[in-house]
Amino acid sequence: MTRAGDKPFASQPNDAHPLPERSVGLEMLRFYFDVCVVTYRCLHQGYVTDWFNSLLTNAEDNLELNTGIGHAKASIVMTLLSIVTLRQIKVEDSDPSASGLGEDVDLRRSDHYFCLATKLTDQETGLPKLESAQARLLQVLYLLQTWRMNQAWYVFGSVLPIVSALGLHRTSGRKKTNGGTGPQSDYIISQCRKRTFWVAYTIDKYLSVVLGRPRTYHDEDIDQEFPDCVNDEDMTPQGRSSDEPEMDCHVESLVYHAKLSQLIAGISRDVYSIKPIPKAERLVAAHRYGRALRSWRESLPHHLGTVRPMSLIPSFRRQNTALKLAYCHAVMHANRPFLLGATATEHAGQPTALGDGVEECINAARSALETVDGMASDGTLFHTFWWTPYVTFCALAVVYVWRIQRGRDATDKSLFELADRCQSHLAKATASDSPSRRYSVVLEELRDEAIGQRNRPSTSAECGRLSEQPLVSGQDAQPVQRDEPSREAVAPQAKMSEMFSAQEFDGMTNFVSEWETTDWLDLDASVYRTREAF
Repeated sequence: MTRAGDKPFASQPNDAHPLPERSVGLEMLRFYFDVCVVTYRCLHQGYVTDWFNSLLTNAEDNLELNTGIGHAKASIVMTLLSIVTLRQIKVEDSDPSASGLGEDVDLRRSDHYFCLATKLTDQETGLPKLESAQARLLQVLYLLQTWRMNQAWYVFGSVLPIVSALGLHRTSGRKKTNGGTGPQSDYIISQCRKRTFWVAYTIDKYLSVVLGRPRTYHDEDIDQEFPDCVNDEDMTPQGRSSDEPEMDCHVESLVYHAKLSQLIAGISRDVYSIKPIPKAERLVAAHRYGRALRSWRESLPHHLGTVRPMSLIPSFRRQNTALKLAYCHAVMHANRPFLLGATATEHAGQPTALGDGVEECINAARSALETVDGMASDGTLFHTFWWTPYVTFCALAVVYVWRIQRGRDATDKSLFELADRCQSHLAKATASDSPSRRYSVVLEELRDEAIGQRNRPSTSAECGRLSEQPLVSGQDAQPVQRDEPSREAVAPQAKMSEMFSAQEFDGMTNFVSEWETTDWLDLDASVYRTREAF
């Protein structure tokens, strides 16, 4: 059940992949912290290096890998090795459809390391520790990067009670009560507790949107502080290093991504509420969050906001790009429910809040697609974020729905050429056996509608009826009731009608007339849902 719909692991029970030599392993750890970590920075590099050395010594002495360090720490090291092996495959071969023998061996190695990691956490006994949560969070990230979304969801579910049991969501009671006296806690551990919670919080918000499922963490239950902006090498158990240099910090991206995820959670709660909220209130909420998003962007440090990514060192370039994509997604998330009201506003000849929101949404989609188009030539960037295909899908859906709505008035040729390129990037970047390939299947149907290949008369008729409705007060035209795909593997050239039943497919064609606000979330999650979910 927990792996339903996910591709099986490439590793076989009798596989024997040796651990890397010490020098190679240490280089892999450096690669992880320099390349693989972008905003999900919950570990301390120095501590992990010590754990790796202990684990390798155990292997050399024919001891259990967890001897002296415990199951959770050993699992963390093995998961890092699996993530690095996987990432190096993607960096070296940007076309996953062209799988070769060497790549298959490497995939089996990465899966083998991961299976060892999960075996170690399964054997963990006693009370939970910080590393217990960290080990499982890293497993979630590996599963997300390998498109095993169902298992990722269930493993993430096992993280939540550990986080709660450890009290990671709360500010330390000692800080509240000791008044600066008494024994001080380990500063590094304290910071890693905060980092771990906010990484879990951020993943929770994105999994909720991508999979269309309820959020787990609620802000009213949380008073944990954000971690200090201090690099690993400038931390000691007693506090910040006395000779800490004045320089940009890698932890800032974690903090700002967590703050952005708080806004995404609010948008999902207030704009996409399943309660019968008046449409004008949804529009007001969207604009309230739009202002908050602009304030968030203006508060970014220069290296994460205004500086051109190509002028930054690679690690900061990835952080800059990640937050830019995340911001574009948040803007689209807030404003896309109102796309279908755009023509009525234009026909009325009145600039309105609705029209402003639609313009922001289209501009965000354009910016996201331009970013993805630039990333496609840089394998180290395109495969850095597990949610890149999802954001690309959102941006393309916005562009196509906007064109469906505008009909002959849609004259922005450059935008649709950009969309075509990015749809091609998306198809190439997702493996043929990946559920994410279904993004391309859904998008192909939307694209056909957008360019008028089907010329369904109901679309123009419904647009006419929509334009007669008073939208100045904030009525949001509603998204499509998309229908649920089969969980069977879908070939890249498959059509939407092959994924859906005949009855469901007929409903999919009535784009303008039947979309509800929450159906955007269903569209997002369509490639990962089973028919039994309904």
